[in-house]
Amino acid sequence: VPDTGAVTLAFDNRESARRLTGHLTGLGHRRLGYIAGPRERTTTRHRLEGHREALAAAGLDDDPALTVHGRFDRRSGHEAALELLRREPSLTAIVAANDSVALGACAALRESGLRIPEDVSVAGFDDLPFSMDAVPSLTTVRLPLAEAGARAGRIAMAREEPPPGGIATVHGELMVRGSTGVPREQRG
Repeated sequence: VPDTGAVTLAFDNRESARRLTGHLTGLGHRRLGYIAGPRERTTTRHRLEGHREALAAAGLDDDPALTVHGRFDRRSGHEAALELLRREPSLTAIVAANDSVALGACAALRESGLRIPEDVSVAGFDDLPFSMDAVPSLTTVRLPLAEAGARAGRIAMAREEPPPGGIATVHGELMVRGSTGVPREQRG
């Protein structure tokens, strides 16, 4: 394969998901549901791998029954959260594939008479503009999309050196907000 000089900016979904789930296990959550995106997507695979790594680091088993795959949309999040509650009524947290999925999960939890985060914590991914305005505001991973796009433009216009090997990793930032808290069994 000839060297095309192409550059890739890759989001570190695995590490970001590890930090997000680690935030929840750090709060004391032990029964975490995971609403994953479509199985065939690399993003889904990497985020799920990071989630599983965080569970292992906390000494928790990865129970396949606590992962539900779906689309990257609100409706899928709603359906998946109801399925997770059916499978595991004592769930204390849900990690969602993205913020739209997380908002669907929040709606399903409220419809089931559960409070966020008092009964179930919810976390998303992407830090979409509406995430801060959700009630409660959504804990999520902020992917610096605008910054990555600007950097790609600078590299394409030769205003910035391309990264070594042609691949640059872009890291997400954990945004802790009101949708996550300590699990109900740890409150005094």
